[in-house]
Amino acid sequence: MVQIEILGGKREIGGNCVRITDKDKVILFDQGIRFSVFKAFYSRLIQPLGIPELRQLRIIPAVATYENIETIYISHFHLDHLGLLSNIPCETVVKLPSLRIYQALEEGWRMSPSWPVFIPPRFFVKTEDTIKYRTDKNNVIAIPVSHSAYPAHAFIFFGSDETILYTGDLRLTSIKTVNQILHKETIFKYLEENTDIKIDKLIIEGTNLGRPLTPIRPNEAKETINRLFEKEKLVLTAIHQLDAESLVLIASVAKTRRKKLLLASPRLAKILEALYSATPKIKCVLEKTVVLEDTVKESTILNRISIGEVKKELSGYCMVTDIARLDEILRKFEPLSDELVTAPVILMISEPSDEEAIFDIERLTRWLSLYGLQPYNIRVSGHYYPYELKPIIQKIKPKEVIPIHTRYPEYMYALSK
Repeated sequence: MVQIEILGGKREIGGNCVRITDKDKVILFDQGIRFSVFKAFYSRLIQPLGIPELRQLRIIPAVATYENIETIYISHFHLDHLGLLSNIPCETVVKLPSLRIYQALEEGWRMSPSWPVFIPPRFFVKTEDTIKYRTDKNNVIAIPVSHSAYPAHAFIFFGSDETILYTGDLRLTSIKTVNQILHKETIFKYLEENTDIKIDKLIIEGTNLGRPLTPIRPNEAKETINRLFEKEKLVLTAIHQLDAESLVLIASVAKTRRKKLLLASPRLAKILEALYSATPKIKCVLEKTVVLEDTVKESTILNRISIGEVKKELSGYCMVTDIARLDEILRKFEPLSDELVTAPVILMISEPSDEEAIFDIERLTRWLSLYGLQPYNIRVSGHYYPYELKPIIQKIKPKEVIPIHTRYPEYMYALSK
């Protein structure tokens, strides 16, 4: 008989951890950090002493979580799902959405002077690529979903007496350009084409339920971004380092507007290199992309350019950096210079701070005002909107709904009926 334990993410956003037991088989879906608790105890000045302290505060899963574990499946690389792999106390296999992208991220974590150094696993933990659309030895199949971290997967577990669908984090819609480049098919299309798969229990996130929202869809965001490109100015864009969908969206608009895409982030450049090898179609929108040599020391696929060359023709570029590094990029220019004043700054802040508190928006706003730059916050959520929950339920037709990654499970039950 299949048993489901929601060990993290119950009545809170983040910290997802789902343990499934079926006879002698035990698997884990995600093992994330509980940032709601993390922020209550730590700051930039107060850092964790180590894994035991984080376990004691119940910020990461307890040792008992991993007892008899066969495999751990990670839905995507946001840390409220990936968690600290060094917390895993036993030999096991961790299935990752993309080993190449993980390795690009891991390089930075291992060099970190603070708590991210605990993310990489210990030597006895084996990391492997998740194989999509194929049922593995644990009777688990991974299906892509659209989210603000790429790649992201949902998982179907075919148990001895029940079939379980764990969605991870997902949104319902993406734009056509992004779908053509990044997604073969997502979970909803897969279930439409495989009508013999019947879901008994649906473990579904509900991040956006109960919070005030402006429900901007990707196509609407594209229209807004198009308008901001109309000025004959440099366009600055800041995105989360894992948000490949936003990167493709910005790149497609820049290509239409005949602006060169300029990457100014070492982490984004490394992740983009991983995407090039895994997703050949991405080249069609990134063919004229260059990297800023002041920030990226080397690149195997992109040409490097100096800040001096960029300044000769600023209006011909759309500069993209990760959201935590935008203020560093600004300091390469003179405050209130003619070529910068009133230039649009597009902030693609897609997730709430409960998931990954990685930057200080007030500090960033002060830097932007110092340079005479106008920020535009275009929030395309990585999660479906509350009014979309019922259509999702109608498509999947589960016998039972189990809420996770939400503060309002009762609200989810009511909306799903």
